[in-house]
Amino acid sequence: MTENRTKAILIVGMVMMLYLTAAVPAADAAPRIVHRPPMSVSAGTPLKMNLTVIDTVKIEKVTLNYRHMGEKENASVDMKKVSGNETEATYEATLPRNEVTTGYIFYAFNITDANGYTITQTYTASVTEAKKSSGQLGVFIMAMVVAVIFIILEIGLKYRHI
Repeated sequence: MTENRTKAILIVGMVMMLYLTAAVPAADAAPRIVHRPPMSVSAGTPLKMNLTVIDTVKIEKVTLNYRHMGEKENASVDMKKVSGNETEATYEATLPRNEVTTGYIFYAFNITDANGYTITQTYTASVTEAKKSSGQLGVFIMAMVVAVIFIILEIGLKYRHI
């Protein structure tokens, strides 16, 4: 009977330990990043980058580093907090249109928290040539609208005297 009681106490102790460690987040965990890379990027348009950072301690700094394919040096932009608090927040930075050129942009988010942990997450964005409209479709649609208006007016004038 004493052996069964010892096993029961050990099991209860293990369950309580698991419960307590699951309920209290580790204070020294590295920051986590939630980011959805852009689906399509057109050359010559500003590129807004955003991400959410989640940590157990204060987020100290969020930086966006980027470079174009073929370049060796990174450019760096400090990201601004646009919502949230000191442990879970969304940050944003915009690359100006002259920085968004055809090819690939390699970018990385660097996050540092109050414990000194730094995490870097890298991504790639494909930039395609912006499609230029020749304006021919707009001219065609306008011509069709004018033609329909004239047809309606002609039919109205024809049947007005009946």
